[in-house]
Amino acid sequence: MRIDPNICRDPDLLAAEVRRLRAVIAASHPDRLAELQRLTELDEETERTPPGECALPPEWLARPYYVDPPSGWAYGFPKLYDPATDGDMTEWLIREGYPERLAKLNLPCTFTAQE
Repeated sequence: MRIDPNICRDPDLLAAEVRRLRAVIAASHPDRLAELQRLTELDEETERTPPGECALPPEWLARPYYVDPPSGWAYGFPKLYDPATDGDMTEWLIREGYPERLAKLNLPCTFTAQE
């Protein structure tokens, strides 16, 4: 399934497409309805986060965690990020060798708790 690239440029259209696809999945897989509901709740929490603010829970901001940006393996990621000492994550990604052009796109990263 391909999504029209124009939808990806407009956050409102993209959100509507996600809701539409979730409805299709829910209709064809009723056993996954609870899982879809939780994803919807997480999306709503994210939408309430003001632009430019971190959507991570506060307890994550108090300890180091691993960050893996898209294609991070090519640049030595995942790497341990410590919010208390490493400062702005975008600047940290660039300092750690992630390409600036990618870091400034604010692409979604994977965050993993430090054991």
